[in-house]
Amino acid sequence: MAARTNYAVVVPRFALAVLGVLGACQGEVSSGSVEAADFCEEYVDVVCEGLESCCDEVTPYNDANCRREQVDVCNNFILTVDDRGIAPTGPNTPARIVFDFDEEGAAAALKTLRSQFGRCGGTRQISLFDEAHFLGEPGAECLRHEDCVEGARCEQPPLAVFGTCVMAPQEGEPCEDVCAAPEIACVADDSGDLVCVGPRKEGQSCDRVPCEEGLICMSTAGTPVSSDGPSCIEGRRIGQSCESDSECLSLYCHAGRCDDDGNELFQFCDGF
Repeated sequence: MAARTNYAVVVPRFALAVLGVLGACQGEVSSGSVEAADFCEEYVDVVCEGLESCCDEVTPYNDANCRREQVDVCNNFILTVDDRGIAPTGPNTPARIVFDFDEEGAAAALKTLRSQFGRCGGTRQISLFDEAHFLGEPGAECLRHEDCVEGARCEQPPLAVFGTCVMAPQEGEPCEDVCAAPEIACVADDSGDLVCVGPRKEGQSCDRVPCEEGLICMSTAGTPVSSDGPSCIEGRRIGQSCESDSECLSLYCHAGRCDDDGNELFQFCDGF
């Protein structure tokens, strides 16, 4: 992403992570870009048409309710007051960073949503706020880590209003709070020093760090994560025997076997 260069006096920033959305059979986003003034209308159409098409059998669909709720989501959690042309008011309005709206990024995010609704499934999460705005490259001003592009963090001196986006530490490097990727956690090592740790391998402890893909975090007793010292074990695949949902990679144990019949659609629709 390009560096953000337009600064002013921070609207509270909310990054809405949503499971993305309606395929080619329902048409594509009108062009390779969308203006902030038109974004919510297109966003609401994508989500509500998608929910009606995919999720009515899971949760009865009401068009008026969907459109009212999604307009509120768009205005309050995706667009900023600056995007909406509203001047911040109030005696306690803090200094804020203006996030320039990314017209091409916003259109690409809507296309991703359409694509996933087109197949009524998908696990890739996108942050519509992030995709629709230019975030801070290293060197840009910031108030919080989320103000910076992925792989960067906000370094804020004591008592300073603004911080500066800097590169976040990689796996194995010392850290203060966050690391360069979402799957890398900043945790205390055996000596108590904070260090960036990547996803755990089979047999490794997963008390505070997630497991690699294909593995699940279970206690030594074979029950879901507890204080008994959980570790990463191979998750059970479709058709394998199980006693609980947490043993299955599909997170659905039915009649003693891991299954995904109907559960994938429920999880997809439940994301909205």
